[in-house]
Amino acid sequence: MAITTNTFTRNSGYAQTDVIYQMEEALTWLGWHGGSVSGIVTGINAYSGGGTGPINDNLYSAIPSSGGTNIGVGSTASFYLDTDSSGNIERVLVNRPGAGYVDGDSLTISAGDQWTGDANVTLTVYVDESTYGSSSTFYSKNVTEGVSYPWGVLRKVNDASKVYGDTYYGFQVDGTSNRFLINAGSSFMPYTQESGNVSDDKSIGQATRFAGEYALDVSPIETPVFNNEYETNSLNVDLRVLDVSSYIEYASSPTTYQMDLNVYKSGIDPNFAVFAYREPYRASTSIYSNNYSVFFLHNFTTNLYDLDYVFQAGCTVIERMSSADPGLRFRTCLSPYDYSSSYYPAKRSAGTGYMRFDDSSDAAEPTILDSYISSTYPAGNANESSEVYFYHRDHTGRSGSTYTPLDSGNTVAPQADYNAVIKGIPLSAKLVPCPYYLPDDFVLINFDYGSPTQNIQQGDTITISGSEIYTIITADYNQTTRTRGIAFCARTT
Repeated sequence: MAITTNTFTRNSGYAQTDVIYQMEEALTWLGWHGGSVSGIVTGINAYSGGGTGPINDNLYSAIPSSGGTNIGVGSTASFYLDTDSSGNIERVLVNRPGAGYVDGDSLTISAGDQWTGDANVTLTVYVDESTYGSSSTFYSKNVTEGVSYPWGVLRKVNDASKVYGDTYYGFQVDGTSNRFLINAGSSFMPYTQESGNVSDDKSIGQATRFAGEYALDVSPIETPVFNNEYETNSLNVDLRVLDVSSYIEYASSPTTYQMDLNVYKSGIDPNFAVFAYREPYRASTSIYSNNYSVFFLHNFTTNLYDLDYVFQAGCTVIERMSSADPGLRFRTCLSPYDYSSSYYPAKRSAGTGYMRFDDSSDAAEPTILDSYISSTYPAGNANESSEVYFYHRDHTGRSGSTYTPLDSGNTVAPQADYNAVIKGIPLSAKLVPCPYYLPDDFVLINFDYGSPTQNIQQGDTITISGSEIYTIITADYNQTTRTRGIAFCARTT
């Protein structure tokens, strides 16, 4: 089945905020915006009860409430409770904002649940009944003129019947260069508090932040008052889905050339799409000159994960390795993690289960690499790489330090050549069991042209037959004596 594709263009001279609007439009075309919600909890009017609980404890956890008029399984608000030296509650803050509440709702935190005190806690809450997000806009964003780090947050509904069926992806542009980071979490507080100390009792906590349980949904590095405001801080603040060295590059020199975001949507799995940036009018002699980041989000459905207990988050970037030894590397980040060098992942993220943690801490490496080396090029950096079986090398033979034509007795029949179109690509060959395989309308193709210096570009086509044509999304190749390498492609016919 063929994919569908669309191009979202920003003309030269675009602003950094245009990068966020461009992504918003692309997600609208994909149908990934989660629609509108209203009635989020933004503060606490009063609370009572609780009895005696843990002494001097900061309960960062997402303690759920019951009652009120919440509208669904995944829509309940949650709260942060702080106790004094006698075990009495002395501070309550809003954690997850939830949705579907009405101002003045009375909510209950049950004793014996995550609150270990000996009595229920009753809260009366302030609610913002305005609407957040829509089927064509981000759930929350800051694209005001002149902002240093514009951002937008996607609410992606993977399974509305599940507790953690929503994933919140944040896209934030670096204020100084042509790149952005992707962040993620299981909840997001979109409300901006106008005044007051965020750590004051009964308050919202920090505005515009990822929300959830300490060390499970948000970073253990963060303080319990959630003092990382997404709106004003730089890229170093929130959980990020990408490795610290793996920003998404959308251009070479910002605003100088037209910048295109090409999106390729699977016809087999509508929750799978590949994003690719390109400057089509920048002069080039190869794909390296004017093609930039290629990536996809982990929105797939799999029977390995139960979203009542974990949330789906992650991102894979497809990188070109080296024209000297062509290959494509899948850089897969399985879980959001904090920005420190220790890499503390969000444990509730589904992909975290594949990680090996340090014995003395909660640190783990959230990123894994898979390299697919073209078999059309002489052996080189093939260690720790996956070989792509394409054909038997029979056009040349080796004699000393020179190549000489093979005679007919040393050739292999063409019937032995494997189909050049490699389907069934795993999310990662290093994950067992593999949670997801890319749909078969996205493939790897080896290629070998007899002429050197061929400029193969994103959007070029590879024709297998009249009814099977592929479009190149990205490729890595050598142009010296021949033009040969490997391409990641989408089927367009």
